[in-house]
Amino acid sequence: MRRKRLGVVTDGAFNAGLTVRLDPGVSTESLRIGDFVIVEGEEYLYFSAITDLELRATDARVQADPPPDDAAFLREVLQGTATYATVQVKPYLMMRRVSPAEPLAAAEAALVGEEGSRPVKTIPMHFAVLCEAREEDFAAVFGAEDEAHFAVGTPLTQDIPICLDLRRFVERSNGIFGQSGTGKSFLARLLLAGIIAKGLASNLIFDMHNEYAYSVQREGGGWAKGLREIFGPSSVLVYSLDERASRQEGRAVDGVLRLGLNQIEAEDVLLLGEELDLTSTAQATAGLLQDRYGEDWLRALLEMGAEAIQAFCAETNAHPGANAKLAVSYAPVVHATSKKEAARPAARSAARPVIAIQKADHHKAEAVVTKLPTLLRHSMNDFLNHVAGRSSNAATHASPMPRARHAG
Repeated sequence: MRRKRLGVVTDGAFNAGLTVRLDPGVSTESLRIGDFVIVEGEEYLYFSAITDLELRATDARVQADPPPDDAAFLREVLQGTATYATVQVKPYLMMRRVSPAEPLAAAEAALVGEEGSRPVKTIPMHFAVLCEAREEDFAAVFGAEDEAHFAVGTPLTQDIPICLDLRRFVERSNGIFGQSGTGKSFLARLLLAGIIAKGLASNLIFDMHNEYAYSVQREGGGWAKGLREIFGPSSVLVYSLDERASRQEGRAVDGVLRLGLNQIEAEDVLLLGEELDLTSTAQATAGLLQDRYGEDWLRALLEMGAEAIQAFCAETNAHPGANAKLAVSYAPVVHATSKKEAARPAARSAARPVIAIQKADHHKAEAVVTKLPTLLRHSMNDFLNHVAGRSSNAATHASPMPRARHAG
């Protein structure tokens, strides 16, 4: 089946785009700004989009004295001759043609699939034909859904699926940007669902606002299922830093992460300076504490009373106020215990305090989790070892697809 013809190119420039005169019988009301179209050049097919619509007349008298409403025959005669419409088209991608005489030949589709599309570096000549883009054209550019391609949506003006090659997607660094409420989290959840469904990669998700594991309310109303609810506990594991999260009805977690106090180093304080409202003097004091107490500097700080602070400052010339500020700043987000830690080298296997992020101080909790690289680097091995242990125990019941790790 040939593409539906819309018009021919009559003017244009590489930077400004192409001007296309619509054929008689093609109404501007059947087109929309943003519609994807194909320009059939002599050597290339140009995957393009409509950027503007314009009504024109060959005779100024028609514009000055249009036919009356009851002159239907005259209006019909003038349409397409004395009056016509143009569209502005912007080419984005180009694909080499095989047979200009047979634009839909199987050989052409094979070549497009082999060579792929490329950025536009030229423009077609006068009278190149403009056609509607078909589903096959979208498949040639974006790929058709298969073991690697995942349909992420449709254009606003056309009901044709657009696919993303997730195999290539997971090999690169990617970002999703947009204003608040534009659907960044929804798109991220959709892409993660595709990666899990296709079994292309394992995912480690740091979910600071509980948007991915379980259902969330959409901007326009209704609820969108989370990854855990779609794929089940055999494919999506949820871990939390808050013990109370494990007791929430309908939002079960697979484990609670606890992080050792001696996994926090003085350099981490520099990253938390703004969140904890620490002065440069307080930040420097953290270095003095680490020099004196080593990896147990934070526990020693939290256990210091007023006299101990004064004694430490007298010995090291540290500022008492800065030392106290450090202790006060860490106290709301650090809870010391004395549980023993397993699976550590002998030098680090002694009883060590751990920390649990307290949900009551949510802003500082986020800061600790997202801005303590040294802490996370040490604790991640414990986390992954725990996940690996669960995965091996559940191997007989688990889906063959990779499991998504979710830290809620």
